[in-house]
Amino acid sequence: MFNFISYRVSMFYMLLFIGFFQHRRTNKVVSILALLWVYISTGAIEYYTFVIQDLTQFNPILMYAEMIFYFIPILLIGKYRDGRGIFVAVTAVDVMIMGNVTAQFIYLQKQSIFLAIGAKIIIHTALLVALIILVRETFWAYAARSKKNWWEMTAIAGLLFISVSQLINWPINIRMTPLVIMPVVTILILMSLFCIIMMNLLRARNQEDRVRQDRDMMESYARHVRRETELMIEKERDAAVMRHDLRHHNNLILSYLNAGEYDKIEELLIQNNNRLEQTKGYRYCKNVAINGLLSRFEFSCEKRGVQFVCTANVADFGQDDMIEFEYAAALSNLVENAVEATFRQDPTEERFVRVTINSEHGRMGTKIENTYSEAAIHMDETGVLTSEKKESGHGLGLHSVNSFVEKYNGIFSQDFGKDLAVTRLVFNMPDQA
Repeated sequence: MFNFISYRVSMFYMLLFIGFFQHRRTNKVVSILALLWVYISTGAIEYYTFVIQDLTQFNPILMYAEMIFYFIPILLIGKYRDGRGIFVAVTAVDVMIMGNVTAQFIYLQKQSIFLAIGAKIIIHTALLVALIILVRETFWAYAARSKKNWWEMTAIAGLLFISVSQLINWPINIRMTPLVIMPVVTILILMSLFCIIMMNLLRARNQEDRVRQDRDMMESYARHVRRETELMIEKERDAAVMRHDLRHHNNLILSYLNAGEYDKIEELLIQNNNRLEQTKGYRYCKNVAINGLLSRFEFSCEKRGVQFVCTANVADFGQDDMIEFEYAAALSNLVENAVEATFRQDPTEERFVRVTINSEHGRMGTKIENTYSEAAIHMDETGVLTSEKKESGHGLGLHSVNSFVEKYNGIFSQDFGKDLAVTRLVFNMPDQA
């Protein structure tokens, strides 16, 4: 009976660990029901093993059956069904080792189920709370950004569990031979050191990722400022040419006026009005930074024969300059990808980019629609869809957009239809974040 109760307590804490550390793809209710199913199904196997059959160890067949009932539902509800999801499930088992070994040792020495289970609960609770406070946020951020090295870390975590479990199940009575506990304690110490090292590595890697993203965002902003400067220079050049032409037209008007050729004067005035209409600035919104980047893309599309339509109702960012800066960088990346994909289409086809920005109830939504050809997009090694560009310096892509969405509790999606790509970005404003 001790083994059954002990395993049930450990499974409860394992599922708690998974609930806190696993990224979910299902809603909370479905996830809870799935974890409840894991607890009940594995409990039935353990009851048969330790109570009905009265075995002291797992039958190999039953052990594999319990692994199936444990891993499959957890992977199905998890957002990541690769090494990241497996790592969480295996690590949940490792976290329970210290409490399991301590409880078994106390039970063999004192023959008290109450003391053994009490010690296990205390150790499991302390470890789980410590991990949630110290590691969870860092782990979540790192797992959301990186797909690398998870299988290797999973293998290490699995080997640790196998080593300790084999020693625990060694056919020697620890009460009669206390020295047998020494290898177990040694491995537990090594496992603790491993966890500390892994925690520090995750923190260091997470910090490196954030520094890289900040650097990439600054590079993106620098490219934006450079292009804005180029646009201003080009506008000034056009204005200089227009001033020269206006002087020439004024002289012609005076000549036609003296000659009484009023129809030619009318023709010149119409030409001047048309040119003035082409040089007017577009005012999409009151925010200078957002309006500037939208105007730049509108100018680029106009030169390439692409229709650019924009409706922007940008909320006031208040005193939070950082979110305004980050949103401008994210919006610039998204619109730039859409424009680039549209530019790569056959000019004889319909080509357009439509941008809609709305703010309502403390949330800002951005929708970008653009025509595209399938050759203009690709999926990178992390599964992110973006426009395929060969120029050096491009590398920010949509990864910084994902980081922005994560930071401000937002939603980001891309849908690619037959001829139309739709990108959506929704996030909380500062007072709601």
